[in-house]
Amino acid sequence: MTGLWQSGFNMGPFLSNLGIVDTDQARDPTASAFPPAFNINSKPLWDKTLSIMPMTDDPATNWGFAIKLFIENCTASNVYPFSNVRQSATDQVVDALSHARRAVVKFMDISKILHYVSLRATLREAEMNNLGFTLKVMGAATIKDPTFEKWLTQLPAPAFRLKHEGRYLKHLARDVTMVVYSESAQRWHVGYEIMVHGFPDIPGHPLASKYELEKFILDILWLPILKSHRPIGYHTRLI
Repeated sequence: MTGLWQSGFNMGPFLSNLGIVDTDQARDPTASAFPPAFNINSKPLWDKTLSIMPMTDDPATNWGFAIKLFIENCTASNVYPFSNVRQSATDQVVDALSHARRAVVKFMDISKILHYVSLRATLREAEMNNLGFTLKVMGAATIKDPTFEKWLTQLPAPAFRLKHEGRYLKHLARDVTMVVYSESAQRWHVGYEIMVHGFPDIPGHPLASKYELEKFILDILWLPILKSHRPIGYHTRLI
């Protein structure tokens, strides 16, 4: 398990922002310690999460994993994790990311773009701007098929366009773009960018730092979505 709790991030303030009192933070998550910042209508999903979740010896790790798995279950069940009567700012971000992820997976499955490459590693980052953020997911790849570059611009599909700086781009939907580029004949990068117009609210923490926003987006919001919607045949590598 990686993420907030294994990256030098202090989980205490984050859990407090979710309304989890210190005494509960010191113990493993339980059904009765449902975080007040979450949608009360999603309480059955919290109970389900705890019933299937393996526990470690560290309560902070268990809390972090429980929150991620809970949001993953909410996403899969089309339940808003943070609001019960309307979409909160955070729910809107989750909704935008979920729709974008589905568009990416649909394209990957139909085009079979991942059949042309072998992925070695994946980098995920959230770049903040004045209006929101851009989520970038790029996989370092080795080309398995020498016709890959020619295939990219093939019409009618996949119909990538070669833009500046040698980047091949394919717009899948509004604010969702596939990106492919190479450093050399053997070193390629395959991934996508998602523009989100807005920021999530870290519960109880309206003045979150840029670092806290990035970690919240990547580890708490995006990773469950990424795991819930995967390309066919890709069950380990998260791209």
